[in-house]
Amino acid sequence: MRQPKMAGLVLALLVSTALAQSNDTTKPESKPASPAPAPTRATRMSYRLDFTFTEFDGNKKVNSRTYSVTCEDTGGRWAGSLRVGSRVPVAVGQFSSSSAQNLPVSTQFQYQDVGVNIDVVIEQNNDALTLGTTAEVSSLADAPGGMNLSMPVIRQMKFRSNTALTSGKPIVLSTADDVASNRRFEVTVVATKLGK
Repeated sequence: MRQPKMAGLVLALLVSTALAQSNDTTKPESKPASPAPAPTRATRMSYRLDFTFTEFDGNKKVNSRTYSVTCEDTGGRWAGSLRVGSRVPVAVGQFSSSSAQNLPVSTQFQYQDVGVNIDVVIEQNNDALTLGTTAEVSSLADAPGGMNLSMPVIRQMKFRSNTALTSGKPIVLSTADDVASNRRFEVTVVATKLGK
């Protein structure tokens, strides 16, 4: 008679243990989280732009100069500028400090930048790159006979363009005929992708 009672006790103990385990809301021990990997610095892509300014006399090349500008990625936009040249004094007026005629006359000057100025912006739209360029090339021209050297003649070519950019392919940005001679000017650019 005691055996069925003992069996009932064992069964009751098993049921109560199973119920206690199913109601246990404690979370099982979890493994400690592994530390997050250190952020890697992404390689910033850059472009080197090689501008070539060529001058022709008829069909004969008489002068060619190359200028390079490197532009680093600043979030889908690259920008750079270059300034090469001189500041030339140009007389803009004369004055004397007194009404007396024997005092020397002073000359007032302003300075004109002469040389090469290049400003570039590369913008990315989806996978397409657009190059925006503003360039100015100026130089001192030979002064005509009898002209005062304090009033220099400055030759100038200036242009602004927007064009699709393809790495490694020469692109003609501008061509222009000189208004005072047979000379012709041509500006080309080659973009080289740097980094990944």
